[in-house]
Amino acid sequence: MDGKDQLVLWAWGSNGNGSLGIGNEEDSSLPVISKLSSFLQSQDSENDSQKLLLVGGGSHVIAVSHSKVAGERIFSWGWGENGQLGIPNTEKKLHSPSSLSFTAASKVISISAGWTFSVICTGDVYFCGDSLFGNHSSSSEPKDILTPIPVSFPLSPSLKITQVSGGLKHCLALAGRVICHP
Repeated sequence: MDGKDQLVLWAWGSNGNGSLGIGNEEDSSLPVISKLSSFLQSQDSENDSQKLLLVGGGSHVIAVSHSKVAGERIFSWGWGENGQLGIPNTEKKLHSPSSLSFTAASKVISISAGWTFSVICTGDVYFCGDSLFGNHSSSSEPKDILTPIPVSFPLSPSLKITQVSGGLKHCLALAGRVICHP
């Protein structure tokens, strides 16, 4: 990697559940390159531009890569016991980034992660992980939701969610038109 116009993800700190995405559970006091960087480099081309949305949760990470050539891909890694990785697997944790098979009608515009859950926003909102505290908004769903499922809002059909945020055990969603002034 020569670093020229390439996305490189650096990670450091506690890695007990693989949350650094470096392929093991060894803590690192110094920045090391996450294995997500190799996924990003494989999508890279000279005429392509990439964008990356990245959030850390309790001990997991969700990342969305937007590329003209490769399209949109969602990755997750770290602790996933409650389904917060969005990948239905038998493993409780992933030491390296893994791609979600999630597809939506629109591109991802916002992501967030709480302690044991993840939220994806495309204008519509999708949730995976621990819903014990009602942070999914449906009492009929099981406690652990292993793949992203839609969240229902009592909104006008013309009103869309523009941003999501997750806290320790709660979610926030912003709906409406946002105007930014310089």
